[in-house]
Amino acid sequence: MNTQERMNNFLGKIATFFNTQPHISAIKDGIVTVTPFTIIGGIALVIANPPIPENMDMTSFMGTILGGWKKIAEALSEYTALANSLTLGILSVYLTFTIAYLLAGKRKLNQLTTSIGALMVFFAIAAPVTGFDGTNAIPVSYLDAKGMFTAILVACVTVEVTNFLMKKNIHIKLPEAVPPMVAAPFEALIPFVANLVLFMGIDAICQSVFKMQIPALIMQIF
Repeated sequence: MNTQERMNNFLGKIATFFNTQPHISAIKDGIVTVTPFTIIGGIALVIANPPIPENMDMTSFMGTILGGWKKIAEALSEYTALANSLTLGILSVYLTFTIAYLLAGKRKLNQLTTSIGALMVFFAIAAPVTGFDGTNAIPVSYLDAKGMFTAILVACVTVEVTNFLMKKNIHIKLPEAVPPMVAAPFEALIPFVANLVLFMGIDAICQSVFKMQIPALIMQIF
């Protein structure tokens, strides 16, 4: 076997590992799944921001075209801002759900309840509800791309914790006569609580020691 063949064999083994490793595969497929949201948000950003240089002659041919583009952008500003907010603005929310859903499928868990549980944990540490003048608000600082690493961490860990508890039969068991869709939420109750307590405990430690929440700490590391 020559050097080229050995290199191809080595790279092939690495590629096979990344394609078969459950966490990497779920992360890869999850990112691909949310690609349409990034495309829509990107188009909205392009429409809202015509590339007009400061010193451009607006009476020229290109100036006229870009000037018209600017007027259209101003007229559609509310819609482009909404499109951006619902796509790129909450990208990490979609990513948390898709990665947890896909990984739960690989672990033979209930995909819907497991991914909802991951979302609950993500919101608890990345966007805890705060009160302003008697009203409730959700901070959105880490719901966009800045929260992607947190989303990946939450999705993978919550699924693995749920998988561990299910394998150890640490969950509420209902009679077999109960329909699966009715039993699933009760079976997920203990994993929900365990994941929430785990991450909120870690978040409390991070705030006590590092004076910042988990998403901010992850941003500092990466």
